[in-house]
Amino acid sequence: MSLLEVKHLKTELVTYRGNVKAVRDIDFAIDEQEIVAIVGESGCGKTMTCMSVMNLFAGNSGRISEDSEIIFEGQNLARLKEKELRRIRGAKIGMVFQDPAKALNPTERIGAQITDILREHKKLGRREAEDEARKLLRRVGINDEAGRMKQYPHELSGGMCQRVVIAMAIACKPRLLIADEPTTALDVTIQAQILELLEELKAEYKMSILLVTHNLGVVASVADRVMIMYGGKILEMGTTEEIFYQPRHPYTRALLETIPGDGNRGRPLRVIPGTPPGLLHPPKGCPFLARCKERMKICSEEFPEGYMEGGHRCHCFLRSPEYLRWREGIEVSDTLHSLSVPDARL
Repeated sequence: MSLLEVKHLKTELVTYRGNVKAVRDIDFAIDEQEIVAIVGESGCGKTMTCMSVMNLFAGNSGRISEDSEIIFEGQNLARLKEKELRRIRGAKIGMVFQDPAKALNPTERIGAQITDILREHKKLGRREAEDEARKLLRRVGINDEAGRMKQYPHELSGGMCQRVVIAMAIACKPRLLIADEPTTALDVTIQAQILELLEELKAEYKMSILLVTHNLGVVASVADRVMIMYGGKILEMGTTEEIFYQPRHPYTRALLETIPGDGNRGRPLRVIPGTPPGLLHPPKGCPFLARCKERMKICSEEFPEGYMEGGHRCHCFLRSPEYLRWREGIEVSDTLHSLSVPDARL
C-alpha cells in the first residue's frame, strides 16, 4: 500500500504576467520506507511538486486544481483547511528545504527553533524539549550540541545548517520526509555525509523519502525509484536500475549523456542544446519537443499517455505499441499514419 498517492496534480503560480503552469497533471506514488527521487533541470517543477504536497503556498500565490488528489493516510491534503494541514506538517510530513540559510530564522537561536517544533507537535515541556533537541543534534552529527543550541544560524557553516534543518524535519519522526535539493551548495565530502545520514534516518525511523535533485550521482547512490520531470510533466518513471541502464525517453537519455565520465577526459562536457519551455504558455504536446532529435509531428499535437513496460512508465510516442509495431514492419491504421511513418519526423 502506498504511503502517498498523487493523482492529476496541477499547480499554478500566480504572477503579474499571468498564471505559470508549474505542475501539469502528474501522477505518482511513494510506498512505505521507499526513497523516490525527482530529477530534472531547474524550473521543471520539482520544487513546486513538493510545495504542492505540503500545500505551502502563502495566500493566493499558488493554486492546486480542484480535481487534484494528494492522498496521505487516507486524507486528501489538497482539500484540507490550513488548521488541519498544520497538524500534519512537521508532525507526519517533514521537509528539508533547498536553502538551509533561508529555512532557518536568522533572529532565533538554533535550540529555540528545534524546541518550538517539539513543543508545538509533541506538547513537551521546555526542559524535555531541550533534552530532545540535544539528542536530535547529536543524531545528525553535530557535536557540542549544548553550545550549538545557543548559536544563531549565521554562526554555523552551510553543512551544519543543513544538519540543523534535517534535525528539525525529523524532530517528530515523520512518516514522509521531503528533501528538496539537500546537498546543493555543499562540498562533495559533506554531500556524501548528508546522503548517508538520510539513508540511516530512513532505516531508523522507517520513513519514506521524496528526494528532489538535479544530481544524477545522488540518485544512483540512494534512490529506489526515479521520476524524470521536465516542463511540469513527468516524462519517465522506473527503478533506479531501469532509468540508468534502460532509459526509454529521449530526455532521460540526453540527461545521462551529460554525466562526466572517465571516457570524457580532455573533451568538452556534453550539453542538451536549447532551453526548457516557458510554463506561462506551455506547449500543447511533449514539452521536450523543441530539443528532441527524434520528434515527430504528433509530438507537437498531444502529450502521450504513459506507456507501461512492467513497472517502467514512459510518456513518449516512441514507446507506443503502434510505433513499435511499425518498426517491426507490421501494418498500422491510417489514423496513426502521422505517428508511424519516417517522413512524419519534423
